[in-house]
Amino acid sequence: MKKIGNPFIVGIEKFKPYYERQKKLNIYDEVYCTDIMDFILNEKYDLIICSELIEHLEKAESIKLIERLENYFNKLLIITTPLGFMKTKGYDKNKYQIHKSGYKINDFRKRGFKTRIVQMQQLPRSIKLIHWIYKRALRRFPQEVIVAYKWNE
Repeated sequence: MKKIGNPFIVGIEKFKPYYERQKKLNIYDEVYCTDIMDFILNEKYDLIICSELIEHLEKAESIKLIERLENYFNKLLIITTPLGFMKTKGYDKNKYQIHKSGYKINDFRKRGFKTRIVQMQQLPRSIKLIHWIYKRALRRFPQEVIVAYKWNE
């Protein structure tokens, strides 16, 4: 594993065609084709970004995931999700794209997260790419996104 001074980026993708695409893009130092709930976290990470994922899980399962992530970050944990429930259908023959839950600010605040509601145009470019995919695939995208974060100093 790369250490001090070299960021080490790990990606997790459940849908095999997306996993293959991520491997070809060479964005990650390591990328795994697995369910996030089955991924073994055996060390702490300085930064964990869980972007546009939890809405694809049932609420109880997403809470378990958030609890796991809270135990494995050293400095910063960022979670993004559409504000409220956004009904979707699967696309790209990917059944995992279906939204199963929705979130409000208090879902995060009661867990000790700081939160912001961000308009689409205010999002960082990397997250805008995810929303561009929403727009292309669904012909619409969330106008408002919750950005929830915890920072350990």
